[in-house]
Amino acid sequence: MHLKINTLKKQIFLFCLNVITTISFSQNGNWYKGDLHSHSRYSDGSSSVSSIIANAESKGFTFYVLTDHDKTYTSNPGNPIHWKDTAYHSNKMILLYGTEWTTNNGHACIWNSKPFIYDSIFQANKLGQPDKAAEIGKGQGGIFSVNHPLSGSLRWEYNYNFEFQSLEILNGPFSYLPSNNKNVITTVWEPLLLSGKRITAVGGSDMHYLNSWLTSFLPNLGSPTTYVFSNQNNAEGIIDGIKKGHVCISNSPSEPHLDFFADIHQNNQFNFMMGDEIADTNSLIIFKVNLIGKQNNLTFQVIKNGILLNNHTFSISAADSSIEFSDIPGQKSYYRIELLSNGNPVSWTNPIYFGYETRTIAYVNSNSELSKIEIYPNPTNDDVYIRNKTNESINIKLYNVTGEVLVQVSTYDETIKIDLETYSRGIYFIKINDGKSYKVIKQ
Repeated sequence: MHLKINTLKKQIFLFCLNVITTISFSQNGNWYKGDLHSHSRYSDGSSSVSSIIANAESKGFTFYVLTDHDKTYTSNPGNPIHWKDTAYHSNKMILLYGTEWTTNNGHACIWNSKPFIYDSIFQANKLGQPDKAAEIGKGQGGIFSVNHPLSGSLRWEYNYNFEFQSLEILNGPFSYLPSNNKNVITTVWEPLLLSGKRITAVGGSDMHYLNSWLTSFLPNLGSPTTYVFSNQNNAEGIIDGIKKGHVCISNSPSEPHLDFFADIHQNNQFNFMMGDEIADTNSLIIFKVNLIGKQNNLTFQVIKNGILLNNHTFSISAADSSIEFSDIPGQKSYYRIELLSNGNPVSWTNPIYFGYETRTIAYVNSNSELSKIEIYPNPTNDDVYIRNKTNESINIKLYNVTGEVLVQVSTYDETIKIDLETYSRGIYFIKINDGKSYKVIKQ
């Protein structure tokens, strides 16, 4: 069935419902499921490593990582002590190496495919430098992922103006912790995406207790479950899949999840999937959503740039397990999917991105005084603001793509408004103190 809706201004939206029994992504690979955040008795958990591994295997995980807090590092210098436990071994799962970077102002998981040198990362912990910890972790091939950013006293108090690769949008089930954790998607993750960052969303159970009366309301392993698509059946492949954003999340190992693909040539060749980035923003794109798993009363919704696309929600089931829709992205856009059961979210995909190939910055970030300059919002519809925290005068120039200076101002003001209302949509550049130019997009 094909339904066209209003082609004026190229706002084309087309839906096709078919039954598809095989994954239509043209690249080889498999989904691997596991848990990216949990604790043993080596930090503040109650269970042994051997019992946790057995529990993870019983849930059908194909990968797992134990992430005890790095506070153990102080009394046990060297790499995190839980890595040394001989029970951290499995013949059924791919094991990653990780720890929870734990400070009074925020927590983050650091994962890698193999043991990595932790000393300098722990020094960044003591100095309260998440940017340095993320840089060192990335330099060793790992991933820095901000944990439970809105969870009460455990919330992330640092800013986000540094390069990190991942964000825990789900920490345990929604009932876990008396906090605003359930709002992470709309109040933390999507603003970062809209600012031009490509941040892989993941979930983590934050499991502490396997066998306790507390498990009646605290999370157990796999609540939620993170799925990673990879063409390698090893730890390196899992890490690479997370870096690429080939990730979706479900509430538990038994609940369904989604494939999400894009066909840029309208030839039924779906060469792009969630996490991928496509340069073309002006052509009609065919998207495909595939359901993996069975459950009753399922629907899904398409989120484009933080807004429900076309104000429409679609039914999906094992009988009609694949739905196609099409849209013209326009400049700098992303699409993601939420799967609902009886109206409640049960699975989330990462976005497919359009026009993000040259990342628009949300903040100026360097080791100089310019690290005290913020540029926002970016992209913008009307105005862009510059926040000056240097306590010094700064010189600001706004250029168009031909190099013409449109605005020039020198000021001590803390907040400076640059009016873009009279300018056409497109790319502009802001230069601070005749240094590096920063790209700004007016939508």
